[in-house]
Amino acid sequence: MKQLLTIISILLLASCHTTPKTEQEIAKSLPLEINLNNIDKYSNNNVRIINHPVTDTNLIIYSPAFNDIKLSFGNNPELDDSTVFCCAAAFTHSLMTTFDHSNVEGLHYSNGVRYEGYKNRINTGTFLFYDNGNYRFVKTNALSKNDFNNVQTAFQQNLILYNKEVQYPQAFSNGKVKARFRALCEWDGLLVVVECKHAISYSEFVDALVNSVYFNNAIYLDNGGSWDTYWFRMADQRLASFNGNDHPYNSNWLMFRRDNKYSYREVFIIRPNFNSITTGN
Repeated sequence: MKQLLTIISILLLASCHTTPKTEQEIAKSLPLEINLNNIDKYSNNNVRIINHPVTDTNLIIYSPAFNDIKLSFGNNPELDDSTVFCCAAAFTHSLMTTFDHSNVEGLHYSNGVRYEGYKNRINTGTFLFYDNGNYRFVKTNALSKNDFNNVQTAFQQNLILYNKEVQYPQAFSNGKVKARFRALCEWDGLLVVVECKHAISYSEFVDALVNSVYFNNAIYLDNGGSWDTYWFRMADQRLASFNGNDHPYNSNWLMFRRDNKYSYREVFIIRPNFNSITTGN
């Protein structure tokens, strides 16, 4: 009996010193299979999710409740309890197993620090997020020095829509590549992440964004293959992951965060009426 009590004591002591799981470990261990056909059932006050049919192309709209946006680098993002949504941002130039800012395509900022990435002519747009919480979509060839005053986060990508007008050249313009494309979009002052539910051509994705009539500006977010991994915060505060396997070649991640750095904005009060949008089944 004494020996049994000793073993139990050792086990209890070991359990008290177990290292807490990281958000990435929790996300990977979730007994959750996300079905894109009914993903809107996971909509909550952290991330509103809408299944939105546009002609024969279904779009999924993610609307994170955030007050900060950051870029995280490396093959895995630095997820924490302030993360509400995270996905890939700029293109990665080469398949490198070690991180270097030169492998992120385009100029980029993180925590107000500027990095010169690999120049790519297809990066026709720049997304800028400022330290006061404001943001802008700017044509890369129209950038001025003043545009970077007080920038907190920035990345460059293929600009899809600017003031509701389709921009050229388009990425994947030959139409041969089919994937589940994704974009960061502005919708009447609201930032949302939009992706197609099924693999389609890039031109079909652009047409879907235009035909939805909701989006003023849109810039591409790297996606397809193993880059389609993303995370979102569920109602029970767990961080759910879609295709959350490690990818050794990812280089950068766009992170929507909600923390106490800025005074909290009641973001849902100023957002459009989601009930006016027909949702899919």
